[in-house]
Amino acid sequence: MIENPVFVYVDDDPISCRVMDMILRRGMHYEHVTIMQDSTDFMDRIQALSPRPNVFLLDIRVDPIDGFEMLKLLQSNPDYAKSLFVAITASVMSDEVDKLKDAGFDGGISKPVKQRDFPEQMKALLSGESVWLIG
Repeated sequence: MIENPVFVYVDDDPISCRVMDMILRRGMHYEHVTIMQDSTDFMDRIQALSPRPNVFLLDIRVDPIDGFEMLKLLQSNPDYAKSLFVAITASVMSDEVDKLKDAGFDGGISKPVKQRDFPEQMKALLSGESVWLIG
């Protein structure tokens, strides 16, 4: 359970970034939201953030470091051991859900994110529920 979420969203699609920022800030009223449009210098940028992020919404197909590699970097750092990791992706086939679970993602949501449904999905994830809406 994440009580005071501090979000990082990584996605190379500018429209998806604007939509996610709007949902999290205006729709859900979260104050701490960082949007990254690429994964260049990922860990340096993450570690420079204050407060420390604890919810990571990661696009799987992003450059130069994909979502799986970003997840590995975060998992290898004890500062993020109790964080929530969610795959947000447009290009995952149903058989790849097992790969996401095996990698350690806590949930997965297909893009485009549905603005009407996402707040409830995020609340479920923050409360510790498993949400897998991919395919």
